[in-house]
Amino acid sequence: MTDTSINTPNAAAAKPFWQKAIGWAVILGLAYLLFFGIPGTGPATCESLVADVIEISEQNAGMLNAKVIDVVEIKTTSETDKELKCSGIGILSTGMKQNVTYRMYEEYEKWWVKLEPEGFPFQ
Repeated sequence: MTDTSINTPNAAAAKPFWQKAIGWAVILGLAYLLFFGIPGTGPATCESLVADVIEISEQNAGMLNAKVIDVVEIKTTSETDKELKCSGIGILSTGMKQNVTYRMYEEYEKWWVKLEPEGFPFQ
């Protein structure tokens, strides 16, 4: 009876390398998910809603209206399972500032974001 297997040093070393590479990929992937969460499924925060506020402002601004380009001094004013209320100072495209409130809420089995400017712009 003859031995037909080929025993080379590279063939034996390749298997553990790929096992280690796959193992590290799984570990790094799980670490990413634990640290950052699953994209798009984590709970919203007032900070994470700023991009939505900017988009809403751009969509609703007329030619002469200022747009919100950022929100600073962000505060969470209330939070429940169905609503997150926030406030902050909106930085306008004119260089002025304006107090804003915004909220994310669930209605008709959908999530909505609403921007509500307060008062008049200031410097």
